Amino acid sequence: MVVAVTDGHVVGVTAHERLGRSGGRVWNHHRYLMVTAVRGDQQRTGLARQLVESVLADLASTGCESVEWLVHPSNRPSIEFSRNVFPEADETQPPEDDPYVSFALVL
Repeated sequence: MVVAVTDGHVVGVTAHERLGRSGGRVWNHHRYLMVTAVRGDQQRTGLARQLVESVLADLASTGCESVEWLVHPSNRPSIEFSRNVFPEADETQPPEDDPYVSFALVL
């Protein structure tokens, strides 16, 4: 988890987790980006991009090879963020994640 603090107040956060395979084995080279949240008055500052890119750079430096995340289709700002900031991410709508849109990024 990465937390952004300004003047003693939390203004943004992002978190990820390792994914497990069947049988309880952990897949160390892949992460699931769980959440990125930025306080309303900070949303036009580029903070979300900074948070996600810093997490991705850290993950890549530790041997992580790919990251994926889900966005509900009604969350238009997050869909547009994902498309604009990570245009190279593979965008799909897998039936098992319905109605969510899945983004997968090779690091």
